[in-house]
Amino acid sequence: MDGQLQIENSLFQTELTVIHEAIIWAIKQNRVCNIWRDSMSNLLAMNSIKTNNKTAKGVQTLLSQHPNITINWIKAHNGHLGNEYSDQLAKRATIEGTAF
Repeated sequence: MDGQLQIENSLFQTELTVIHEAIIWAIKQNRVCNIWRDSMSNLLAMNSIKTNNKTAKGVQTLLSQHPNITINWIKAHNGHLGNEYSDQLAKRATIEGTAF
């Protein structure tokens, strides 16, 4: 995956792709990383052994191989700048189909 989105990607898929790319970045930087997201549906998909979503399965694989990276839930619209910024990028990418 290279962060490239298609115009038909949903916000759900876009946010999963953002998480995947953040994990790839943390791996390349060899960092301990806590990623905070406000999408409960994404977190449930990533944690479900029954998920059929290819990106969610990819995230599961990466997280199992890199225990120094975690994904956590944060309340939406709480003013956390990083979370608000990532929401803006995901929405823009959904509309424009742009790479990040």
